[in-house]
Amino acid sequence: MRYLAFALSLGLSAAAAAQGADYLVGRPYAGLPGNWAEIRGSTLGRLPGDDREYALSEFRRLDDQAALALYHRLDRYQDDRYPISTILAALEVDDVREGETVTATECELRDGPAGARVVAVAGEPVFVEPDEVYRFGPVRLAWMLDRTAVRFVALDPARVVCPDDHPID
Repeated sequence: MRYLAFALSLGLSAAAAAQGADYLVGRPYAGLPGNWAEIRGSTLGRLPGDDREYALSEFRRLDDQAALALYHRLDRYQDDRYPISTILAALEVDDVREGETVTATECELRDGPAGARVVAVAGEPVFVEPDEVYRFGPVRLAWMLDRTAVRFVALDPARVVCPDDHPID
């Protein structure tokens, strides 16, 4: 019973912190949505039986109080240079607290499939001098991109690990 209450509270808190991006799904994506700055993106490769490319892009709202993750499919190129995509799933995290960062590329599942794409709200990376690396703080909220169901699924933050960020050589 205690586990069920925890799971329900986790799902409700994660759902409350991730809202408002459904209006983007199905729209063409040819650049930045208004009021957002692109941080990074990565291609995810093709799906079985589909020769199109897919990508996950990460944005920050200009006031730094929210983050946005977009899963999109590359449909064509405009003028043979600029990719035009369709947004398939969108996750807006509107509960970013002071001292936290949102990342869609730096964290992974402890017990999940290799290469799973995880969006995590974690403490900002801090430099750890003896190890000469940056380390993320604790993960507070997390979601995984489910490419089959074409949506972001809330995760238990304890299942997420954020390895050292940018080790110093």
